[in-house]
Amino acid sequence: MIIVKIAIVNDLTGYGDDISTHISNYLEINKIVGEIEVFKSGEEFLKYFESKKFTVVFLDIIMDRISGLAVAKEIRKRSDNLPIVFITAIRDCALKSHEMRNFDYLIKPFKEDRIFDIMNR
Repeated sequence: MIIVKIAIVNDLTGYGDDISTHISNYLEINKIVGEIEVFKSGEEFLKYFESKKFTVVFLDIIMDRISGLAVAKEIRKRSDNLPIVFITAIRDCALKSHEMRNFDYLIKPFKEDRIFDIMNR
């Protein structure tokens, strides 16, 4: 059995929980076995990044200590093919995210159907 492992990295609790809820709904509707782990900082995520073997990461761009772009840069040093979905409220940041070979991005506030579309791909 394949288990989808999803990381959500967002320092704002509400957004991380919202994304987690929408992804849980997607997994349940599509009968996919998955694990979702929410990280409150880029540093916390990077500690577990390699050992957890995530399938996809949803990564906030603007965070307190280390930015999502810096985290993505570190991810790309270790993994060239992990899908990264950036999360941001600022459209200009979403455009910069393409430099990190991101899979997609979410603009806050987002809707569940947008997350479902990303998960379908």
